[in-house]
Amino acid sequence: KVFQNYKKHIGANKDLVPCVLVATGTFCPIHRMHIMNMELSKQCIEGKNTQYRVIGGFISPTHDEYCRYKVGHDFYIPSVHRNEMISLAVRDNEWIEISP
Repeated sequence: KVFQNYKKHIGANKDLVPCVLVATGTFCPIHRMHIMNMELSKQCIEGKNTQYRVIGGFISPTHDEYCRYKVGHDFYIPSVHRNEMISLAVRDNEWIEISP
């Protein structure tokens, strides 16, 4: 998605600054506000300076041990399932993807 968006939004325009957003966390589970936070961040960055173009966003879930520690054994979701949920959540998004 990032390379396609670079070509689409930056191309040969030397006046534009490409940006990539990264969100980390347990995402146990991912929900609408995680995605909305990325969308609002993109709007804020591009709104404050018209030179910046957010061409990509990555949601990067933490490893299993930290997730289990943070949310507890009873609420822990293994990374294979969290990764699948994130993939489904951003499947139709034009600029956000998972970085497992």
